[in-house]
Amino acid sequence: MQDGSSEKFLFRNDDFFICEFVSLPDNVPSVVDWIIVGLCMRGSVRMRMDDKDYTFGRNDIIFALNTYSPDSVIASPDFEGRIMGCSRNLIKRVVPVTAKLWDKAFYLYRNMSVHFDDDEIRQIDQCYQYVKCLVTNTDLLYYDDILRCVAQSHIYHMASLLDRKIGTGAIDRGVQSKDFLCKEFFELLSSTRPRPRSVSWYGEQLHKTPKYLSKVVKEVSGTTASEWIHRAVVADIVDMLKNSSKSIKEICNELDFPNLSFFGRYVHTHLGMSPKEFRSKMR
Repeated sequence: MQDGSSEKFLFRNDDFFICEFVSLPDNVPSVVDWIIVGLCMRGSVRMRMDDKDYTFGRNDIIFALNTYSPDSVIASPDFEGRIMGCSRNLIKRVVPVTAKLWDKAFYLYRNMSVHFDDDEIRQIDQCYQYVKCLVTNTDLLYYDDILRCVAQSHIYHMASLLDRKIGTGAIDRGVQSKDFLCKEFFELLSSTRPRPRSVSWYGEQLHKTPKYLSKVVKEVSGTTASEWIHRAVVADIVDMLKNSSKSIKEICNELDFPNLSFFGRYVHTHLGMSPKEFRSKMR
């Protein structure tokens, strides 16, 4: 980096970026379709986002789960911070459909930042340094797989710390009616086996029309109910084709597909190849 730069470290690819600031740049860019986690290591920063004013200090972690478009950013002279981001595309590939993780997301949608003590920050920093080491080593043989794994482990680690920090009661108090419906949808989707593939089925269980349910899930999570359902079903298919010794016909029956022909078309639509081809490739 050149002298006078606000960045002391910067790495970015299509799915991941890490930036370490010793002071904030004059113009903080908007970030679209990324999940952003920022850590204030020293000093403080004030900013305005979505017509709301925020102030963050030492050991505060900032979570931007929607489009990150700050305005009027003012940092103290001694500010130092870090930003880590994952593309929504990477998040879709690594985050499983589970209501437990969405509990944390609902809370963060409403609160945006959480304060951690020094011991917790040390844990977070150890995890950060490990992620930084692996993500920036792009010559690793299994780099794409490593990227997915470290992103997922980092998400679970942060979720674990958040669980202890904010507690279930705090999460529930931050949940509004639409959030609660979306949470119920994820609980139903994650607990039902085999997973029904129709939005209508989930709507009936939750006493909502399919159109309204899909609208609310899209509004809260950024993804339609149908997309979440297909993502969960495809994850089940991939897991069974990779890790099960069952025949393709047995998998088809267990996942409640009407016949092998329909199952084959579904797999080809979502994985780009037949079940047999996918299994052979994985093995």
